[in-house]
Amino acid sequence: MTVRKRGKSWSARINWRDANGKLHQMEKGGFKTKVEAEQYSIKQQYLHTSGVDIENDPAFADYFHEWWTTFKKPHIRHETQKRYITNDKIIHEYFKDTKIKQIKRIHWQQFINDVCKTHSTTTVRLLNRQFRACVKNAIADGIITLDFTQGVNINGNDTNTRKPVFLSYAEAQKLLKTALDDRDPAVPSTYIIITIILTGARVGEISGLKWHNLDTKKHTIAIHHSYNSDIKELGPTKNTSSYRTVRINSKLIELLQEIKKDNQDDYIFKEKDTGLPPANRTINSKLQVIMKHADLIKPDFTIHSLRHVHVAILHHKNVDWMAISKRLGHKNLSMTLNVYAYYIDEDKRKSDKEIEKKLDDLFI
Repeated sequence: MTVRKRGKSWSARINWRDANGKLHQMEKGGFKTKVEAEQYSIKQQYLHTSGVDIENDPAFADYFHEWWTTFKKPHIRHETQKRYITNDKIIHEYFKDTKIKQIKRIHWQQFINDVCKTHSTTTVRLLNRQFRACVKNAIADGIITLDFTQGVNINGNDTNTRKPVFLSYAEAQKLLKTALDDRDPAVPSTYIIITIILTGARVGEISGLKWHNLDTKKHTIAIHHSYNSDIKELGPTKNTSSYRTVRINSKLIELLQEIKKDNQDDYIFKEKDTGLPPANRTINSKLQVIMKHADLIKPDFTIHSLRHVHVAILHHKNVDWMAISKRLGHKNLSMTLNVYAYYIDEDKRKSDKEIEKKLDDLFI
């Protein structure tokens, strides 16, 4: 360790040898006093002996980009990559060339506060989760010692968050009947809509089904992939819990056989001109037509809302929430209960009335 004065300021130099005996030196100047320079030297020496790579101090934005493109990109779905690309842009615009070792917890909270002004709470939580994983990687690399993303407070702007659109059981029946009446074996979009209503699977999971995924004897479909209509490729399911086998009813098997007559290729649902499943926008357009024919005025109802229709049917039939959760491919029951809190509240109101009546019966 060397501390010396240069002009009106002080500088500190730290020397060490690596495992191969190679000499390394790191010097920093601009200290106002000798004590400040000495304190800096002592701290750097302590960090070095603790296993910290004191030479390596990349810009956080650059480190995030390198981390996710190396560790995440080769193993995640195209849709998930979009989130990383968006967050990559956000972090570059905010922190620019700020070094990762300069960022403290207060700086990170300030960043989160800024993002919360224009993004929903859920979006910010997902964003923070990605960055926190990156920071933990930096700790594992020995670049930093503390997780500056820990204990952050998140309170996003949920005023413009689109709420899920739920249908009643009667409306679900009406939608299904109309879709059945409108079906045409030459139009796979209608059959996709019907299949989602009867399985609760995601649109990509249904679009990606191939004939070998259908077991007519066991009455099951194996959901092992998800089709991305943007890039026209078959990829993995959303997560490991989404990789599942779903029981289906006899009527759905009969409906699928209708389109097999003119479709012996791999994909169950394919358009004749492309040989591929229809694009999501095509399915959505067909759904709007069916909704109109059913006299269901729901402006925000999309193909992603069809999973809720399946839940409405199962909930009305008193199917256990755990069974519903497994069928939907959710990671855990709490996720299902959180999404479908509307139905949970409805159940509670009914239960409260039943409890009240039973207690009143005590006085009869």
